[in-house]
Amino acid sequence: MRALAALTLASGSLSGVRAQPSPDYQPFDPTRIGSPALTESEKGIDALGTKVKEIADQIAKAKQRIADLQAEAAERAKAGAEFEKYKEQLRQKMETVDQLADERSQKAIEKAEAGKIDDLSAIRDDLTVVIEASRLNALLGNEEKALKQQQAAVNALEKFSSKFSETCSDQSFDPGIALGLERQNQMHGTGIDLTPCAKRRHTIEYLSFDNITEWKWKNCSMGGEGEWVMTVKNTPLKMNGTLRATVDSTSAEGTYTFQMVIESGSPPIKTTADEQGDMKVIVHEERAKNGTLIKRDMTLKLRATHTHLKYSGTDASGHPFSGELTPAPYVGTTEGTSYTVKISGKPCKSLDE
Repeated sequence: MRALAALTLASGSLSGVRAQPSPDYQPFDPTRIGSPALTESEKGIDALGTKVKEIADQIAKAKQRIADLQAEAAERAKAGAEFEKYKEQLRQKMETVDQLADERSQKAIEKAEAGKIDDLSAIRDDLTVVIEASRLNALLGNEEKALKQQQAAVNALEKFSSKFSETCSDQSFDPGIALGLERQNQMHGTGIDLTPCAKRRHTIEYLSFDNITEWKWKNCSMGGEGEWVMTVKNTPLKMNGTLRATVDSTSAEGTYTFQMVIESGSPPIKTTADEQGDMKVIVHEERAKNGTLIKRDMTLKLRATHTHLKYSGTDASGHPFSGELTPAPYVGTTEGTSYTVKISGKPCKSLDE
């Protein structure tokens, strides 16, 4: 290479012209001069070229990653904009829902203040809107609105129950409605007791074998439980009696007792009969698919198990006498007699009201 450079310089000085030819690398083509070994300097240059290529590849990858991230950011920004759009639409719709819920809660409260059973269906429809709005607000995190709407529904329940407890005895309705309202009041802790509104007067009336003496049993309860009181008319006999029973959803079972006093003859003889027995009250309800009560019947069955007779009086000579008749009649002999129970449509406050 030094000889070639010297030759070139010499040629230029002889001509007197300073030429600046373009670089010609053909003489260095390996096909012309072979592949000479690289000098240490040339090895360094080659390694540097490899490093530069690696860096260039990394830069290209980094640029691609940046482009990808920018595309992802654009997508996220687009999604965020869509989300905000839907969020605003939802907010506007919830404003409409909340406004409707407020209107319905006001209507429900106004109707509830009258405490009329005939308004209960409309009140429930209004409160359904209020409760559903409350659930939506709770789902969306609007806790304050949700609680306000829920409390409005409880307020309507409380106002209706309070007035209904005062006026239910003048209204006819399914006793199950009063019990349902009672459970709701217990759940919300209103302190209002509606069980008296579920009570009905139950009555049994029949004639004795003489077709003159009238027997009547009366009871005021939810399902025939508690005390039944007997009265007798059109007879010189003095009678009184009670029946007591426990009850579940369909039947009541218990015992009964009554005392009959007979005074007859001259001189008079007084006879006392104490009868005891079993009783069973059977309730049958017929309801529509939606739970509405169609018909409610009740039957009471009495079975005498024991009668204890005592007598006392004065004979013709004026001497007193007394005694008992044993064994008692009816023991093991009476299968029982069934009676149809009349049920009042309105609640009863007591046996006589």
